[in-house]
Amino acid sequence: KSSSKSSAYRVIAASWVNQLLIDYIDQEIDWLKDFITDEGEVAIKMSELTELMNRFNNIGLEIYNNLREFRLVDWYDVAINNDFRRQMEKND
Repeated sequence: KSSSKSSAYRVIAASWVNQLLIDYIDQEIDWLKDFITDEGEVAIKMSELTELMNRFNNIGLEIYNNLREFRLVDWYDVAINNDFRRQMEKND
């Protein structure tokens, strides 16, 4: 009985952590959209998030988030536009 209770708590915790992670990823995407000027910054952030998910999985929480939201954005275009905007702001 205690193992099924423990398993249920783990599922609830994983669900809760997964929702927090989704919210965190959304915030990171919004921040990156506003500030990146090099799309390499996105690769670094994706690597950090993957490592974070691995840590949760290593403690027994099954976190599956494929970072799909990151792949839906044209980061090259975002970086170019942000860089252009910064250059224009410097000239003002």
